[in-house]
Formats: sequence, C-alpha cells, structure tokens
Amino acid sequence: LCILHHSISFSGEGAEPIDTLSNGLTPFWEDLENNHADDQIVKEAAKRILTIDVNSDDVDAATMKDFVNKAVPRVRQDPLYCSTPACLSNGNKTVAIWARYLHDVFYLYGLSLNESLTLDPVGGQSNASTLAQSMKRSFLGLTGAVTMNENGTRNPLFTVYGLDANYNQIAYINFTLENNKPVMSKGYTNEATTIWATRGGKRPLSKPICGYSGTECPKDFWDQYSIYVGIGGAIVGIFVIAAVLLFVYLIRVRRLEKEQLRLQWQIPCIKLRKPPSLKELQQLSKRSLQSVPSTMTADSRFASETNFGNFEVYFLDKEPVLTTKHAVSGLTQEDYARFPKTAEDRLNAKITHGAWLLGLGSANKKTVDMRKLDHDNLNRFIGLSIDGPEYVAIWRMCTRGTLQEIISKGSLWFDPFFMFCIMRDIAEGLRYLHASFLGCHGRLRSGCCLVNESWQVKISDYGTESLMEEERLRRKRLLWMAPEHLRDSCASKEGDVYSFAIISSEVITRREAWSLHDRKEGVDELVYMIKKGGSFPLRPDLSTEGEINNAMFIPY
Repeated sequence: LCILHHSISFSGEGAEPIDTLSNGLTPFWEDLENNHADDQIVKEAAKRILTIDVNSDDVDAATMKDFVNKAVPRVRQDPLYCSTPACLSNGNKTVAIWARYLHDVFYLYGLSLNESLTLDPVGGQSNASTLAQSMKRSFLGLTGAVTMNENGTRNPLFTVYGLDANYNQIAYINFTLENNKPVMSKGYTNEATTIWATRGGKRPLSKPICGYSGTECPKDFWDQYSIYVGIGGAIVGIFVIAAVLLFVYLIRVRRLEKEQLRLQWQIPCIKLRKPPSLKELQQLSKRSLQSVPSTMTADSRFASETNFGNFEVYFLDKEPVLTTKHAVSGLTQEDYARFPKTAEDRLNAKITHGAWLLGLGSANKKTVDMRKLDHDNLNRFIGLSIDGPEYVAIWRMCTRGTLQEIISKGSLWFDPFFMFCIMRDIAEGLRYLHASFLGCHGRLRSGCCLVNESWQVKISDYGTESLMEEERLRRKRLLWMAPEHLRDSCASKEGDVYSFAIISSEVITRREAWSLHDRKEGVDELVYMIKKGGSFPLRPDLSTEGEINNAMFIPY
C-alpha cells in the first residue's frame, strides 16, 4: 500500500529523480526524499507488481521534460505570480506527479475558452452553456489522450502496467467505455511469457493460500484426513483380522476333516473285544450277564476258539467282525515316525497315518477309498487298528468262513451249478477290483474268499499287501501266485487271473490247491517247481469224481 501510495504521488514532491520511464514519468521506486537508500530493493519488487493507471503511452517525453523543468519557475511568473514562502523557496525541487493532471485541466479550459470566444465573441467567456459545449473535445495532454464527453467528464482509459525483465514499463490490458459499456482489450497473447514472465510463467492465486487474513491455511493431509485414515485403517484391520481368523478356521476345519477321515478307518485297539471261550459261553448260558453284548451269546460259534482260516473273530461295537493280525516289525523306521503308537502321539502327530500299509503317499485317501469299495462279491473293509501290540485289519463278518476251509473239510458236495456260482462270484469280485483304484488284488487265494450266510462268495484281504504275514502263511500263499511273480515279487491283473484259476481248480476238484496232501513234495519244493517253469510248466491235477461239464475246463 505504501508503494501504491507513492506511485500516485501522495507523498508529495521530491528531489530530482535518477531514473525516468520512456514517457518521461518518474518510476514509483524512486525515493525522492531519502537519498535513494532502498530504491534497488523496491525496483526488484516492482517487477512483480501490476499498476492500474491512466494511459500515458501517448505522452511526449520531451514535452513532459520541458514541463517538469519550467513548471516550478513559472508558478512565480505570469499569470499566477505566486509569492508565498513555499513558492519562493521551491527552487531546487521538481513538480509533483499529480501536477500533470492540473496541467491538462488548465489546458482543457484554455482550449474551451478560445473556442467559446469564437462562437460568441461578446460573452463567450462567461456563457456556461457555450463553454460546456466547447469542452466536448479530444486532445493530447500530459496524462495521455484526453476525450471529454457531453457530460463534461473524461472518458476513462485505464491501463494495467507491468515491468519486463529489463524494467521497461509494458501495457498489458486496457479498460475503457464504449456507449457507456466497459470494454477490455488485451495487449498480449501468451500470458506465461508476458504478464507473468517475471513470476516464472505462473499466474498468481486470486486468493492467498492462507486467505487475506492469514487464518485460512489449508490443513496438512494428516490433520485433514486423520479421522478417515483412522476409520479406514480400522476397517482394513478388521478385514485383515477376519481374513486371518478365516484362514486359521479353514486350516482347523481341514485338520479336523483329516482327523475325521483318519478316525473313519483307524479303530482303537480297545474297541476290539475278543469273544468269550466255549467254557465261558456255557457258564453264560446259565445266568444273565447284562454287561456282555447280546451278540456274544446269540451264536455259540463266535467263541474265542473260533477261527476262519487265518481270520480271527472279534467284536466291534457289539458286532462280530473278522480280523487278521500282522507283526509290527514289518514296518520301517520311517513308518514308526509316521504312525505314533499311543493315542496321545496320534493326536499330536503332524504326518498322515497309514502310508506304511498301502505304499502310497496319501494313505488316508486310499484307506478311506477302501472303505467305500462296495460290491456284492467284495467283503467290506472296516478299518485298521495300529495302536496295539499288533496291527489288525478288520473285515465284515462272513459266518460260513473261508472257501479254503469249506473245501478242505469235504463235508459239502458241490454240484456243477454250485461250482459255477462260486467261480462266478469270485470272477465278478475280481473284475470289480481290477476296475477300482487298487488295480489288482496281488495275493488272491481260496483262504481270502469268504462265504456268507447265503453262500455268496466275497473276496477279502485286498489292499493290504504291504502288511507282514506269518512266515508259514506267507510261504503257503505262494502256491497261488503266478510263476512270473514268484520270480520278481510284483502284482498284476494277470497274476490275479492265474490265482483265480488255481482257486477254480480247488472248486472243481473239491481238493486243496495242488493236492498238497497227496504229493511227496513239500511247500518249498513245490513253489520252486512252479517258479522254475520250463517247457512243461507244472499245473494242478484236474481229475474229478463224478460228471463235470467240459466247458468248465476250457480256461485250463
């Protein structure tokens, strides 16, 4: 405000200026009274200041200089004759900036007075109407081009001035009135390189960042959005916590599912109960013992002495089942690591149980799938007990025992149709196994073909080829194994077909395989002869008693 105040010369007159503008006017940064102490600072700041003033582009510099030099001395001469102390002592000072406006007023009055005398030589100088009419004119004064209208007022012509990099005064915008309407005309095309060049090419804000009072400064990000950030962070945190909890929940559910799957086929040893002996059954028949399951007293055949071949009878949840026992020593050290012996260890174990049994990476899946195998000629696998002194495979009860036992007893006469039904049952069960995920049985024999109450044959003992057997049973089982598998100890569907043929020979001849009791060779010698083969491989004797349809011998 002080600089603007000085620009319109309200500070009064001063000494002779050092710099002048191109039109002869004194720039406002000139200090005419204080020895120019801060001129350079104000001059530098002036490059960023825009000034609105009466247009003075048409002022003649020579005329302006002549006026400045002669105005003060002429004040004391004709026609003013100023004799005051101020006028008499004003010999070393220049005129004030507003003196040029006073000059144009006197100049306008003189021109109008001359014209009024021309119009009315007698009373023109005193005729206000004539004088006012004469003032409607245009002329070039010390304040620029002056145009007076019929109202006796000057038509405004204001200009926005600024300084360029060389401190030259440049007119950027003009304002005037045309037909009593304001008109603006720009004197530039690119404001970045002209009017705002001294500001880095950037237009200043119409309102300061902190407002005109300095109290409207924008808040920083945290002060402005802290509440929203807090709320958003809380929401994100809730989602993260929820996601973690959901993840933990899903893991827990998955573990529980795995544990549930394990419990479907892992049967605690404590749940298997051995039937009472025959002596105990006789005693139980004489008195009522509520603690003994009713199934135990319902059939005297289910005593502790009851065995179906290598199958033993146990009770599981009051229901009779068939079991086969296998030595623990058949497992490797890795198997022991996978299958803790105690119930507490099993609950804490992190490795899936059962891989030792089936030879697969995912034993749970195989054992669960074995439980799902369902066919009329397949004995149902119930599960395994691996927490006792022995590993126990548990199968559904078939009350008539094994086919091998029925044949060896010789107490039942097989007619050809009955023989065919037995062989068909075994073939159907074998076909189902071959189409299942197991692929083959591997150690099929008459001792694992069980017969139920309806004389239906069901294949059992499948999928447990990795379990260790008693040496006597293992050696005798080799009599049903194909010669090629005796040499390489593998299993295949073709080997199952060979085993089926040996079982069929037992059914047809109603004798045990290879008529072992009627041969001079022992089991080991006979297995060697089968394994050796030759041009005339050893085959079972198919001589029969009674008439047999020859069609049953075609496969042989």
